[in-house]
Amino acid sequence: MYKWRQRYGGMEATELKRIKELEEENARLKKCMPTLRWSLTLPNTSSKKALKPCDKRMIIVDMRKERPKDISKACRLLKLSRSSLCYTSIKDDVTVMVQLENLAKQNPVEGFWKCYYRIRNTGTVINHKRLHRVYKKDGPALAP
Repeated sequence: MYKWRQRYGGMEATELKRIKELEEENARLKKCMPTLRWSLTLPNTSSKKALKPCDKRMIIVDMRKERPKDISKACRLLKLSRSSLCYTSIKDDVTVMVQLENLAKQNPVEGFWKCYYRIRNTGTVINHKRLHRVYKKDGPALAP
């Protein structure tokens, strides 16, 4: 009670409310200060689309050149887990690409879904989303 009176004694309610707002804002700014320094060094990423993990990895690699020991801080700033930073893909689509190329040579006017069902009919179990990703990647090479 005495500390409160010593600190706020003689003030009106509006003044007390304003002081409380300023203290909250000050606390919020103190929390943001370390990340603010890092965000000023980031390249312009103000697009409306969210960054893909591969783009975030490239930004973190650039940041590590400047400060090699601040990996966790950079990951926290970009909202990327450290495990996904170290992740390397193990996708091996060579067999699927060869099958698609063979089908494109045999039947050049067929589209994606016909290729998908032909591959499935040979006994190869493959997800249509994975096949479509490979098909789009090699799309111009498969066109007649």
